[in-house]
Amino acid sequence: MVDNPVVDGHKRFMFSKLFGSRRMEERTYSVPADTCVYAIGDIHGRADLLKRMHSMIQADLETRKPARAVVVYVGDYIDRGDESRAVLDILLSVPLEGVESVHLLGNHEAFMLTFLDDPGVGDMWLKNGGDATVYSYGVGAPSVSDREQRHSMMRDDLRAKLPESHLEFLRTLRRYHVEGDYAFVHAGIKPGIQLEDQVDEDLLWIRGEFLDARADHGKCIVHGHTITDEIEVRPNRIGIGADGPLPDEWQDAPPLDDAGRLGGLLTPALAAHFLRPVEARLGTALLDAAAVRQSLLFNRFNGGVQRRWMHEIAATGIPVAYLKGFAFAHSLYPVPDLRTIGDMDLLVREADLGRLLEFLTGRGFSFDALPLPPWGFISDASFMPLMSPEGDCNIDIHIQPDCYPAYRSLTADDVFGQSVSLEIDGTVVSIPSVEHAMILCLTNAAKDKFGIFSVRKLADIVMLLRSGHPIDWDRIAALAAAGRFLKPARTVFALLCALGLPPGAVPGPLCRPPAGLSRGPFRRLVSDHAEMFHDAPGPLRVLEREFTLCAEPDIAVRNAATRITGLFRRRRGLPAGFSAD
Repeated sequence: MVDNPVVDGHKRFMFSKLFGSRRMEERTYSVPADTCVYAIGDIHGRADLLKRMHSMIQADLETRKPARAVVVYVGDYIDRGDESRAVLDILLSVPLEGVESVHLLGNHEAFMLTFLDDPGVGDMWLKNGGDATVYSYGVGAPSVSDREQRHSMMRDDLRAKLPESHLEFLRTLRRYHVEGDYAFVHAGIKPGIQLEDQVDEDLLWIRGEFLDARADHGKCIVHGHTITDEIEVRPNRIGIGADGPLPDEWQDAPPLDDAGRLGGLLTPALAAHFLRPVEARLGTALLDAAAVRQSLLFNRFNGGVQRRWMHEIAATGIPVAYLKGFAFAHSLYPVPDLRTIGDMDLLVREADLGRLLEFLTGRGFSFDALPLPPWGFISDASFMPLMSPEGDCNIDIHIQPDCYPAYRSLTADDVFGQSVSLEIDGTVVSIPSVEHAMILCLTNAAKDKFGIFSVRKLADIVMLLRSGHPIDWDRIAALAAAGRFLKPARTVFALLCALGLPPGAVPGPLCRPPAGLSRGPFRRLVSDHAEMFHDAPGPLRVLEREFTLCAEPDIAVRNAATRITGLFRRRRGLPAGFSAD
C-alpha cells in the first residue's frame, strides 16, 4: 500500500479529555492497496493556488508512482477569490493526467445554485463572496435602486453567461466519497447517523456538533469548510480547511491611508479588485465602499460612451485596432468597469487615416487644444487627442503602436497582421496579440518614467500573466532587443519580481535588472513603488531614471535632443491640414 500523503502520520492517536485523561483505543486507517489519495480543501476562487497544488501533487506522484491515484476536491470552489470561473475551467479540464478526480458539493456551490433559482437569496450570497463569482463571469451590479430587481437582473445575466458545462458540473457534484477507511465530505457529518442517511444541511454546513464530537464515526472523516491555521488531525476526523497563518504584513489591516493611496494610483475600483483576497482573509474592507462604487459608476458611464463610438466606427468598415486600456478592460478584467480608461487608443494604417479623420470630424470630433510642454508634442506615433462634440469621449489616433523606438520592431502592420478578434456587445473588434499587448505595457511604463502613471500598466501586466494565455517569451525578448528597449523591459519585470511576482511567472533572464543597477536607481525605483509613491520622485530622479532604466543610452540621448529641438520648433501633433480648437 502506498501511504496516503493527506494522512501521513494518522496511524495512532492518544485522546485526552479536558477533565482527566484516558487512553483511547488505537485505530489504524487505510486506503485501498497501492492507491494514493489526495484531498484539496476550499479553493474559493484561487486558481493560482489550485495550479500550485496540482504541481505539488504531480511532483509527489512522480516519486511515489502508485498504481492508482485519486484527488478528492471537497467543495467551495467559488466565491471570495477573483478567479471562480477560472477554477471551474481548470476542474473541468484534465489537470492531472491519469488521476481520478472526485468533486464534492460545497455550501458555496449550493448557495450559487439556489441564487440561480431564487435571486431572493442574492443579498446573503453576494455579501458572502458571491459578488466575486459573478464578477468573474463578467456580471456587474445594475445601477437600479430596487434591491430585488437588481438581484433578479444579475441572476438573469449570470444565467446567460454561465457556460452549460459549468452549470452541469455544479448540478452533478457529489455529497460524499469513500476510499477505504476514509470518508470525504465538505463540512462534516451529524454524529450517530449513517453516512448514506446524512442530509445536505449537515454535510454542507455543520460545525460545532461534528467538530466537538469524540465518537467513532466508523470512518475517518476528511473535511474542509472550517478554517484553521493548520491541518487538524483528530482520532475521528481530519480537517483540511487550513488557511495557514497570515503573513506578517497581513496580521493587521494596512493603514487606511495606505489603502487609499493605492486607490489613488489604481483608482478605487481596481485597487479593491486586487485587495479582495486580502480583505477576505482579514474580514474587513480596506477601501471606502462609496469611493469604490463611485469609481465603478464612472468607469461604467465612460465605457458606455466609448462602446457607442466603437459601434459607429465599426459600421464604417475602416480597419482599426484598439490598444491599451480599452482592449485590456474588455479582454483581461472580470468586468470592464474595473479598469479606468482615459482616452480610446485607436491604431489605424496611414492609408486609412484620412477616412477615419473624415468620419470623426464629420461627427463633430475636433482636435483638443491641450496645454503643451515647452518642447511641444513629441509623440511620433500618434496625434493630439480628438474630443467628441459632447466632450465625453477622447480618441487618440495612432499610426504606430507606440513611439520610437517601439516601432523599430513592432509596427502597425505587425499588430494588424497578428491581431486577435474580440466581441464586445455584439461587435467584433481587433486588439493586439498577447505578446504585442505585453510589449505596449512595457514601452508605456518606460515612457511614463516608471512614475505613478506606470502603476496601471504594471497592473495590466499582472492581469496578462493571470489570464492564462500562453505567452511566447522568446518572441517578446526578440522584439525588445530588436527595438532597443530590452533594458526597460527587464526593468519592468525585475520591478514586478521585487514587488512579489511569483517565481517562474516570467523567465529568469527577463527578471534580472539591467547590469550594474541592482543598487542605486533600481533600488530607489522599487522603494518608490513599495511605498506607493509617498514621496514623488523629483525632476533629477526622473532624469536619472530615464537614462539608467527607461531607455538605452542612445535612445535617451535621442529623446533629449528631440525635446531640445522642440524648444525652437514646437510640434503641435496635428495631421496636415488640421488645426486645434
